[in-house]
Amino acid sequence: MNRDSKRVILPGTNEQIIDVKSRCRKGHCLTVSVLMMVFLSLLGCGKKAPPRPPDQIPLPVVKDLKVTIGRDMLWLTWTIPVAEDEKDSNFTGFSVYRSKTAIPESDCKNCPIQFAMVDQVPVEVKPFNDPYRSTISFEEPLEKGFRYIYKVIGHTDGGRVSGDSNYVDFKY
Repeated sequence: MNRDSKRVILPGTNEQIIDVKSRCRKGHCLTVSVLMMVFLSLLGCGKKAPPRPPDQIPLPVVKDLKVTIGRDMLWLTWTIPVAEDEKDSNFTGFSVYRSKTAIPESDCKNCPIQFAMVDQVPVEVKPFNDPYRSTISFEEPLEKGFRYIYKVIGHTDGGRVSGDSNYVDFKY
């Protein structure tokens, strides 16, 4: 590239002479350059959002929650669900939730169910040859004249939780 104070000759352009002063005035080039940088920086790389944790395989859900009632007592039993990848479902406990509504008020079909946690049941390590090794149980006294709905949710030491189990619904 040949240069003198007022013109530039670009090689391979048939020796065309470009007048630098007519192409780029001092203030004009600086303004255009700044505007281009601002425009390009606003484009960014797309949608801005806080970082997301990596997707995790959801914990399996209890599907066999059962109730036994006798002598003003309730016994809930369920088995520890097993994930396809057994090491991924190391449950350390289950939270038991209860909805308790007086029978006259319990017939509302469109009312939301209000659950409250009543207990945390830890997973106990049992001998391998125990036939009830994967069975968890919970018991509590009942009061007459109420509709009860129970559910359980499993959790791990890492803070992961499963979804809601099946509901157990009865009037006592």
